Amino acid sequence: MRRMRFRPIAALLAVAIMPAFTAYVPSMRDTGPPEPPVEYSLTIVPSDPGEYVMLGEVGNLQYYFRDDRDIIAVVDKRNGYTWKTGLDVPFNLDVDSAVLAAATPEERLAAAAPKEDRLNATFTGMANSLLSAEFYDSANNIGLVSSASHTGARSELYSVDGSAGRYVLDIHFPDYDLGVKLHIHLTGEGLRYHILDDELAGEGVNSLAALLISPFLGASGGSQTFYDPETGDYGAPVRKPMIPGYILVPDGPGALIRFRQNSVVFDKYVGAVYGVNYAETTYHTSAQFETVPYKTPLMPVFGIAHGDRQAAFAFWADSGAEHLELIVSPESHQTNYYYAYPRFVYNRTIWQVYNRRGDGYTRLYPERNHFDVDVTYRFLSGDGSDDGLPADYTGMALAYRAHLIETGLLTQSGMAAQMPIHLDFVMSDLKRDIVGYRNMVVTTADGAGAILRDLIGAGIGNINAGLLGAQRGGITGGKPWKLDFTRSIGSGSDFRALISDMAGLGADVYFTQDYSSINGIQMRTGPNMAFHRNNWGVRRIIESENTGVPITEISFARPEKSARWLSSQASDMRKTGAVSIGVDGISSRLISHHGTRPTNAGEAIALIAAAFDSLGMSISAYTPNHYLWGAVDRFINAPLLPTQYIIQTDTVPFLQMVLNGSMEVYGPYANFSFYTRSDVLRMIDYNVFPSFVLTEKPAYLLAETNSAGFYSTSYDLYRDVIISVYSEMNAVYGQIAGQVWIGRDVMQSGVIINRYDGGAIVIINYTESPFTYEGQTIAPLSAVVQMRQAPGGGGR
Repeated sequence: MRRMRFRPIAALLAVAIMPAFTAYVPSMRDTGPPEPPVEYSLTIVPSDPGEYVMLGEVGNLQYYFRDDRDIIAVVDKRNGYTWKTGLDVPFNLDVDSAVLAAATPEERLAAAAPKEDRLNATFTGMANSLLSAEFYDSANNIGLVSSASHTGARSELYSVDGSAGRYVLDIHFPDYDLGVKLHIHLTGEGLRYHILDDELAGEGVNSLAALLISPFLGASGGSQTFYDPETGDYGAPVRKPMIPGYILVPDGPGALIRFRQNSVVFDKYVGAVYGVNYAETTYHTSAQFETVPYKTPLMPVFGIAHGDRQAAFAFWADSGAEHLELIVSPESHQTNYYYAYPRFVYNRTIWQVYNRRGDGYTRLYPERNHFDVDVTYRFLSGDGSDDGLPADYTGMALAYRAHLIETGLLTQSGMAAQMPIHLDFVMSDLKRDIVGYRNMVVTTADGAGAILRDLIGAGIGNINAGLLGAQRGGITGGKPWKLDFTRSIGSGSDFRALISDMAGLGADVYFTQDYSSINGIQMRTGPNMAFHRNNWGVRRIIESENTGVPITEISFARPEKSARWLSSQASDMRKTGAVSIGVDGISSRLISHHGTRPTNAGEAIALIAAAFDSLGMSISAYTPNHYLWGAVDRFINAPLLPTQYIIQTDTVPFLQMVLNGSMEVYGPYANFSFYTRSDVLRMIDYNVFPSFVLTEKPAYLLAETNSAGFYSTSYDLYRDVIISVYSEMNAVYGQIAGQVWIGRDVMQSGVIINRYDGGAIVIINYTESPFTYEGQTIAPLSAVVQMRQAPGGGGR
C-alpha cells in the first residue's frame, strides 16, 4: 500500500505550474464522451406488413400494432428510426413446435427461427407485451403474467369511437380474475397511457402487486441461438450487437447507465420516486445510521438514448408517481438485455404486529393502493436543430422542463442580476444536562448579524440566510407550530432587528424548520405521529456511535399535522418581518398515515402542496420533490452526485437543467468537502449556487447533540473560502445572468461546454492540461465564458 505524504502548499503550487501535465482520469462522477452512432436501415414499415396494422399517423410519427404480441411500433419520419414497445420475438417453445412439425429438412430450416437465449416463456411474454402484471399467490410470492403471455392472458385492442388516435387495450388475466384497460393516446410527440383505478376489475385486484408498462421499450443487448441443419439442433448462444446508448435515471442530479456487456452479474437499479414512504414499508420500525444515504428520484422521469443524438425518448408520469418505482435491469442480471420500465405498486407485504413484543405475521396491505396512472413517452430525434430537443439526456431534460412549464408547475422566471449565495446558521441544539436538557448555543442573533455584515462588507451580495434552531429547544427540541425565543440565542426583538437590518443591506434572513421529524422532547408523539399500514406508529431508531445524544428515536408527523404546523409557524414568522421561510423534512419526505382519519400518499401530496401554495412567502425548500416545485423559490441542497451504484457509468446535471431559470438552485454545503477546484468547477458546470453552513462558535460544541454532523462550521475557518468561492463563481455568473441553459457538450473527457439561449457559452476544463477552443486556450482547472451572436442548442 502506498503511503500518502502531505506537501507544503508552496510545493503544490510549484507542481501546478510545471509544463508537464497529468492525463485526466475520468470516473463515473464525470460525463463521458458521446456514444458511437447507431447503424440502422431507414424504413417506414417496421416489419412484414402482414404482421402489423397501421393505427395512424400523427405529425412526424407513424404508429403500427402487432396484435399477437401486443407491440406498438413507432416510426419517426424525421430520422426513419423505429421504436418498438417490445422485442417482437417468438416464444422458443413455438419455434421448437414448428421445427418438430416440419416434414423435411428444408421445412425444418425454414421453420427454425432464431431462439432467444435466457428468455423463458414468462420473460418472452414480458419482453413483447405492452403491459405486465405482478400478482401475489397464497404464499405471498410474486408471479408475473403479461398481456401477450403464451398462456394466462388475453387482450383485445379497439378504437375509441369519435376520438382519433385513441385506443384501449382490454386485457384479462383469467387465472387471477383481473381485468385491466390500458388507454392509449397516439400524439405527434409520442405515446400516452392511462390506467384508471375504477376500471380495474375482478377479485384479482386484491392480490395485484404491480403493473409494468412496456418493459422492453428501448432495450439493448440480448443473445440468440441458431439452428444448425447439419446437427438438427440449435448451437451455442451468439451475442446480438449491443445498441450503443444509455439509460438515464434521476438518481441524484442524474446518472447514465451505458449499455455495456458485463463480465459480472449486477443487481438492478430500483428508484422509489419521492423516496421511501416509511408508513408503507414492510415494518413500522427502521434504523437510521450515520452513513451517507441513498439518493432517491425527486421526479418521475427516466429516458433511453440510442446512439449520439440520433434517437431517444423521455418518460414521465403525471399521475400515480407516488406509487412509482423506476427499474433498470442491467445486462447479465436476469437476461442478456439492458431494459428499463416504470413499475406502479398496488400492494406490498407487511409485518402485521399484534403485540408490543413485536410478534406478528406477513400479510398484504389491508387495502390496496388506489390511484390513476397517466404516463407519457416523448420521442426525440436528431441534434435538436428542428425543435431544440436533441436525442440525448439534455433533450430529455429540456422536454420535461417544457412539459412542466406547459402544465404550470414551473415558470421561466429568469435569474437575478447578481449571483446569490445561501448560508445556513446553526443557532443551537439540545444537550443532556445534569437534570434534563439545555440549549447548546453556537450562534446568537447578534453573531449571525455580525457575520453577515462582514461578508457584505467583503463584497458578497444577494445573500439569503436560514436560521436553524433559533428558538428554545434548538434544532431537535424546537416546536414546529410556533416560535418560542430564548435570550440565550436571541429575543423576538433581536430577531426582528436582525431581519430588518439585513433586509436594508440586501440580505434575506429567515427561520428554517423540519416539519416532518418529531420526537418525545418536542411533543407527545402519539397523537401526532403517522401510523403504518399495520396500524402501529412509524418509528426510526437512530443508530449512532455518539451515545450521549438526547434523541435516539424519531417518528414522522401525520401529513395533516405537518401542513397545519407549517401554516401556523409561518404566521409567527411573518410577525418578525420575515418574508421567506425555510422548509425541511416535508419537502423531501412523503409520508402517508393509516390510523385515525387516514391520509394516503396522494392526499398527503395534496395537503403539503396546498400548504406551500398558501404561505404567501418566498420558500427555501430542502431537496424538494417535484410536486412542490411550483411553490419553491430556492432549491436548497441540490445533489451534485448520484448514489454511485456500480452500474452507473456517468453523472449528468439532468435535475439542474430541468430547473434552470425557474428557481435558484444551491449545491451541498461547500464547507463539507465541496470546495476543491473541481468542486467549484462542478457548481459552475451544473449551474448551481454556493451554499455554506456556519456557526459563530467552534463546531465541537455540538459534539454531544443530535447536530453533531455539523462538524466543521466555524465562520473563522471559512471566511476566506466563502469569499474566494463566491468571487470565482460570480465572475462567470455575471456574464450569463438572465440567460437560460439550453445545451451541454462533452468535448473530450473532462472538458464541458454549456450553451445558453442568449448566445453565451461556458467552457469548463476539469483537466490539468490546457484546452484550446476556437483559438482560445482554457487553462487547466478553470472556466471561461465566450459570447456568440446566436444561441446554440443541444448537448451530449
